[in-house]
Amino acid sequence: MGLTGLRRRVFALAGCVAIGEPVAMVSVAYAQPSFSGPTNYPAGDGPVSVAVGDFNGDGDLDLAVVNSNSGSVSILLGGIGGTFGAPTDYTVGVIPLSVAVGEFNGDDDPDLVIANQSVGTVSVLEGIAGGRFSAPTPFDVGGFPAWVDVGDFDIDGDPDLAVANADTDDVSILLGEPPIDGRCQGARATVVGTNGPDTLVGTSGRDVIDAGDGDDVVRGRGGNDVICGKDGDDTLLGQGGDGRDTTSSCEG
Repeated sequence: MGLTGLRRRVFALAGCVAIGEPVAMVSVAYAQPSFSGPTNYPAGDGPVSVAVGDFNGDGDLDLAVVNSNSGSVSILLGGIGGTFGAPTDYTVGVIPLSVAVGEFNGDDDPDLVIANQSVGTVSVLEGIAGGRFSAPTPFDVGGFPAWVDVGDFDIDGDPDLAVANADTDDVSILLGEPPIDGRCQGARATVVGTNGPDTLVGTSGRDVIDAGDGDDVVRGRGGNDVICGKDGDDTLLGQGGDGRDTTSSCEG
């Protein structure tokens, strides 16, 4: 075979075996993705982002859908066979664009974090047994937050947040702190008493009430409260909320 014929054979077998060897051309078949036709479920006004989690602990995956126009998140609880129930809506911030699932308060119920574009915040909604959620708690980030995700960036066991800010061209990292565990947290208390006899009443939101010493009467009023009595003959009443208030004598 001349050089010209050899070149022709090399080009014809380019990418195959050495020159002069028999060639077996193998056709590799790949499985093609396949889906059923769509089944549509209603959400809110202007849904733009969705996250998945088992919010009510029944083993079926549920949906959290952020609705930009209505400033809300719709929770659709999953049923058998990939079906979903009617949405339950919770108000969040202004023009929410993104939602992620995390476990931020140590109670094993999945929580939500939502990026609110127009107000430069993320809102955290704490999960409650049965697939319900608390009122949102806002945290400041950069300008026009467009996306939020969850990860343990400092490897301390507490989930952290990463938020992409479209207007300020940066990303905000919010490192998670250990959740309040029901013991007295004086530096983080929202209502603080004296060392004498006090009558303390919390707000309708989530409070950390440190009564101090003395014979105190403390009423949480509403929200998921942490109430610390310390020394003395105290009366600690959660009142309101969802019945998951934490009381602690914290004596000593």
